[in-house]
Amino acid sequence: MAERDYYADLNITQYATNTQIKMAFHALAKQHHPDKSGSNDTSDFRRAREAYEKLTDSTTRKEYDRTYQHKRAYYQTAEGPTYTSKPTRTAAYEAEEAEREFRQNRPTRPQPRPRPYSPPPTKPSRKFNEPSYTYYTGKAYTAWEKRDTAYRSRHPEYEQNLPPPPTSSSAHGLQVQMSSHPSTTQRCTLRTQNWSVQLAGSDICVFCLTSTTSCSRCPGCEALACRTCLRQIIEKERSSGFAGFNSKTQYWASGG
Repeated sequence: MAERDYYADLNITQYATNTQIKMAFHALAKQHHPDKSGSNDTSDFRRAREAYEKLTDSTTRKEYDRTYQHKRAYYQTAEGPTYTSKPTRTAAYEAEEAEREFRQNRPTRPQPRPRPYSPPPTKPSRKFNEPSYTYYTGKAYTAWEKRDTAYRSRHPEYEQNLPPPPTSSSAHGLQVQMSSHPSTTQRCTLRTQNWSVQLAGSDICVFCLTSTTSCSRCPGCEALACRTCLRQIIEKERSSGFAGFNSKTQYWASGG
């Protein structure tokens, strides 16, 4: 180790941080750099740069600090170095210990207690042959919608754990406007000739959301179509030349 006082070269103390070392070097570089000073003597600049490189390297600085106190005692006395049998703790080590102790004793913010899990409200079941209009506007469904909305606001994690929505929201060639309708989660190919007309009450068409009577219902995916949308589906069936399922598959798709 060269008998140099790198801290004195930068005009800083042994307790200086890396930020203070950089600031001191930049100040001396502006003062002694040949481009700034106009002098050919670069000894001051080279001395500051060497001290900066040594002290900003953590391994080199620790090695230098181990003998720094002894060297200062040697330079300040004419009798030679005065070594002690017990090694002294360097300032860098003491600073690291103080910072480590501060982090260990620093109070941490209390973590919020996890909210106990509660299942979402159960969606009311639909009665056999119950019209869509009656089901979606009934007291049971509207009350469930309110409870479900309140539950989702209290449990945002529920939305994150939900399975991804179906990639397709169409049925029988038309766009389904009811995203939660069963027809959006399956690929039904029953032809309209197998559909039945709903005779009782009003229903909501899943394709245009029109409330009307005499909707046609698909027994496979439970899609309800008004007369206008039904004609569009029939035209698509004719243009595509779709042959449809056989009788056994139609029976299975309709729930038989």
